[in-house]
Amino acid sequence: ARVYGTSDVQWDQLDEAWHIFDTNGDGLVTPSDLRLLLLTYGFDHSEEELGSYLNDLPINIEMDASLDKAQFILWITKLCERLLAEDREDKVEKENAMQDLIDSGTLDNTQAVATRDSLAQIKWDREELEKIIEGELAVNDQMLFEKLDTNSKGFLSVFDVHRLAEEIGERY
Repeated sequence: ARVYGTSDVQWDQLDEAWHIFDTNGDGLVTPSDLRLLLLTYGFDHSEEELGSYLNDLPINIEMDASLDKAQFILWITKLCERLLAEDREDKVEKENAMQDLIDSGTLDNTQAVATRDSLAQIKWDREELEKIIEGELAVNDQMLFEKLDTNSKGFLSVFDVHRLAEEIGERY
């Protein structure tokens, strides 16, 4: 079954990530969990620094320097969206560099035509992919909102959030 527009495979990956991040299995991702995970990849940050980071996340409304599973999933989802946006920005920068090269006049005619054709294909591919991604994100966001807005009020209540937490088996 799909959960809020997330496929079974994606849900399984999120669940696996949750178990990796919740290093001690207490149902929370804490500064201690993050520090242990980051140390395994060679990054050394203090628990105070990581606690501050967790408290600065807009999804951490309790300001308790920890994430439960629902908050973790939202964090990972938004992080992936941000990484996709940064990737798009990188691609646009490369496209601009190609255009600058074409405009510079340093390419001979054959190189300029080949570069122009390549740039046109890259832009078309990126724009088509962005349309698909934006459409999917909009549909998923709408599906999520409709699923969470149990009384069709047009806004989410505390009741809606508690029901979501119960549904995914986490405390709120």
